[in-house]
Order: sequence, then C-alpha cells, then structure tokens
Amino acid sequence: MESILIKDTTKQQRIELIRQWNTYDDGLDNCDIDLFDMYRDYIDGKREIAEINQAFTPEYVMEEDPQAVQGKRKDKVLVVVDMQKDFVDGVLGTPEAVAIVENVVTAIKEHDGDVIYTRDTHFANYMETQEGKKLPVPHCIKETEGWQLCAETESLRKPEDKVFDKPTFGSVELAEYLKEKSGLKEVVLVGLCTDICVISNAMLIKAYLPEVEVSVIEKCCAGVTPESHKNALEAMKMCQINVV
Repeated sequence: MESILIKDTTKQQRIELIRQWNTYDDGLDNCDIDLFDMYRDYIDGKREIAEINQAFTPEYVMEEDPQAVQGKRKDKVLVVVDMQKDFVDGVLGTPEAVAIVENVVTAIKEHDGDVIYTRDTHFANYMETQEGKKLPVPHCIKETEGWQLCAETESLRKPEDKVFDKPTFGSVELAEYLKEKSGLKEVVLVGLCTDICVISNAMLIKAYLPEVEVSVIEKCCAGVTPESHKNALEAMKMCQINVV
C-alpha cells in the first residue's frame, strides 16, 4: 500500500481512511499516528471534534462528518443480540423467534444512535465444549449459514456497525467497549434468546456500567419458550434493567 501523509489528504479522505483501515500496516509508516488515533476515537464516539481540533494546528482541523454523525445520538446504543439464522428459523429456531424479526427490523431502523451486533460463535469442536455437552445441538458454527445474521437484519448492518463474535452467552468484550464509550447514557437490547444471551449481556452491561440506563424491548425478544422468556424479563426487572 502506498504511504499517505495526513497533510496530503482532504478532511473527508482522512475520515474515509480511518473507516477503511482497522489496523495499522506498512502503508501507514509515514502517517501522523497520534492524529489517526484521535480521529478513530471520533469515529468510535470517544472524542468530540472540538477536542481534536484543539490538539492540532489549523492545517489539521476537521469538520463534522455529516454521514457519520447526522441524526445520531452519541449517548444511546442499540445492541442486537444473536439475530442469527440458527436461532431464528434454524436448528434452534422457534415460532416466537420468527415472529420478532419484523419488530427488530423496526427497532434498528428507528434507532437514532450507534447499532452494535453480537453473534454466537462456535467452532468444529463444539460438542467437546461444556456448552456442547449440556446442549448437544451444533449451532452457529463460524462461517456456516446458520452462523450468519438473518437476512432481514444483515441487510440493515452498515460497514461502520460493530460486530462482537462471542464464544459464550455474554460478551465481556462488548461490555468493556461500552464502558470506554464517552457520554453513554443508555443501552437498549433486542434479540435472542431472552433467557440466555439477552439476559447475560444485559446483566454484564449493567455490572460494567451501573449508572447507565439498560433497557430491553420486550416485543423485540424471544426466549427458548414463552415461559422462560417471561421469567427472564422478570429477573431483569429485579436487577433494575428496564423492560419496555
């Protein structure tokens, strides 16, 4: 990759470079790494434009990227939990899971902040794991059809939307990421299954961010059974997680 100097790019090009490069490589040897770090923090919602502009000379002052921030709230995040084919209409699918897809699609479309997705992710040795021994149904094996997000949600996923692949019910990586997100006031969860991965992630997020409002949209979730769905919602209410 050809080396690129920050000063040789336009403001919009700088933003596009950050979007495209997830890791530094040889092509970035001549870049102003501190500047890139700060711009990436901006894209991730961790820094404000004013803070970046104060740190650098006018040559580097950047304007708000309307495509990235227009109409988006930086203080509210929607987490779409495991809306994968195996959980919707695959090997572990249920009629209740199929029924919430339209509601989840509406929630994603109407959300005015960042959207984050999780994917249950297992491998060929699934049956040898503790989960595999207790639930001997291979599912969400990485790169298989059942591991993919269902078509309705996948079609809404944008390149900048973060995806956390998790080997178990809750994602510590997700909770840690949200903890570092500046100005966050509310996390809303939707998806599958209410009584396993939704409650696990809701509880983790609440533990990592006790002063942040954590909410679950009831009509956008489904459990293994209708009864376990209701029980999980009641359990979350007891832990001061909002059920709306």
